[in-house]
Amino acid sequence: NGKRHYVNLVVLGITIVAIIAVSLLQIQNFRAHIKLGNAFISVQEGNIENALAEAQGAALIAPMSDIYHRSTAEVAALGMQALIQSVSQSGNSKKIDDATMERFKNLLEGGSAFAAEAIRRDPTNYLNNLAEIHVAEAGLLLGAQNAYEVVNAGYERALALNPSSATLYLNRAMAEFIKNDYEKAQTYATNALYLKSDYVDAIMMLARIDLAQNKSREAVSLVERAVQAMPQNP
Repeated sequence: NGKRHYVNLVVLGITIVAIIAVSLLQIQNFRAHIKLGNAFISVQEGNIENALAEAQGAALIAPMSDIYHRSTAEVAALGMQALIQSVSQSGNSKKIDDATMERFKNLLEGGSAFAAEAIRRDPTNYLNNLAEIHVAEAGLLLGAQNAYEVVNAGYERALALNPSSATLYLNRAMAEFIKNDYEKAQTYATNALYLKSDYVDAIMMLARIDLAQNKSREAVSLVERAVQAMPQNP
């Protein structure tokens, strides 16, 4: 009886510890979710700095979850895009001041690190690869070193995990278009259209590729096809 009583106490102790651990994890995830929600609100308000701080806070609270690392990387990518847009609107895109370039570099390095951590936490989730791609694509716009290689490898992994995604093929086509590799861009846009025959964005992408190669007649034909494919078109 004494031995049985001892075993019961051990089992009870283990159960209590497990309950406490689960409760702490739930509290941890709740706090992280609150911060992530604040980050999304800040993004909608255009406050990227605060959004990044909130997303980073969520990743620190719940470091074992890929979603918070991924979200921080996505916010960093948005910050980079905002910097590029502000430089473009200033009309001085050929000469970027040192402070802006340093901020861009920090966002690129931080976003890349959080995306890599998200992939490490869950390499089977193609959304983590997309976060890495979005960060690298923003870097690609300002000629960041090795950005194209990161984008290319990211799409390879994402498509391996989700080969039926027309959107992934279209996004890859856009990346190749930015690089002026029209042949590859056309291949990927065509793949997107193969997966989704009425994909208006893919049709328009093919039209842009033709225009870039001075194929006006083909481009017009594709635009007409895109209009016919639009849902509101009778």
